[in-house]
Amino acid sequence: MQSNQKPSYAVVVGGANIDIGGRSYAPLLPRDSNPGSVEICLGGVGRNIAHNLALLGVETHFITAVGADPWGDTIRSSCQTLGIGSDAICTIPGGRTSSYLYIADPQGEMILALNDMEIYQHLTPALLEPHLPLLRGAGAVVLDANLPEETIVWIAAHVDVPLFADPVSAVKAPRLIPVLSKLTGLKPNRQEAELLSAQSIQSDADGIAACNALLQTGVRQVFLSAGAKGLLAMSHEAKVQLPILSTPIRSTTGCGDAAMAGIVWAHLQGLDLPGEAAAAMAAASIAAESEETVNPAMAQDLLQARMQMALANRTA
Repeated sequence: MQSNQKPSYAVVVGGANIDIGGRSYAPLLPRDSNPGSVEICLGGVGRNIAHNLALLGVETHFITAVGADPWGDTIRSSCQTLGIGSDAICTIPGGRTSSYLYIADPQGEMILALNDMEIYQHLTPALLEPHLPLLRGAGAVVLDANLPEETIVWIAAHVDVPLFADPVSAVKAPRLIPVLSKLTGLKPNRQEAELLSAQSIQSDADGIAACNALLQTGVRQVFLSAGAKGLLAMSHEAKVQLPILSTPIRSTTGCGDAAMAGIVWAHLQGLDLPGEAAAAMAAASIAAESEETVNPAMAQDLLQARMQMALANRTA
């Protein structure tokens, strides 16, 4: 886990939402009003990754689209408060800032969600072209599949720096297929990995086969999230399996975004695959301890302590 690379800045290109989250006090009853708690906070895969990176001390810039509305102003203001570069946040006249509505069970597991993300269709290559110098100067660029496919392809073709991608969902994951050969790192869950690898995953062996199939496309590193089973990380040179860290779970929403931030942080530190995998698991465990989408306690020293715990549990 020795660092051999000077950390540089990261650019995240992706979604920023207003998250409206409800958590039931008892098992959910369909077609009925369920007592619970409701909170409103900032979210979005890209924004969450950028937020976590900033808390980890990484110089971070964020590119997204927001509406000319109070929620858009809130997202921009929050980035400025967090020290996230916001000059590339684009305000779309007449647009509606993206929103995400989800319902969780008493254990914090998301049961159902709706999203209103039409505004991301405005994140076109033409809109991003003025920000090419920022993208090309980064130590890592992170994109999420909320972006239109043509924009994902354009970024991969015009930016020759380490590129990390989050598929976001099974519906949006196929947008990454044209750029798999350009990715330094990919972090899918089981469903997303099945779609991107064209492999069914029903066992641990299937997960390894799916990762191998993705590596054959040209992806350098695959970080397969196996939910309660932990993480399988693979490259052509190494394979690492890490179980989840035992931690009091308040909410699983945002854990995957924290994991991606951990991977990118570790990459910028010059760490190897085991270090990146440990950072992913450590960040996810910290995120799970908060009902907020991004745990404000996220910090580099806490992450590093959890990484040691994660590596002690390494099984491969």
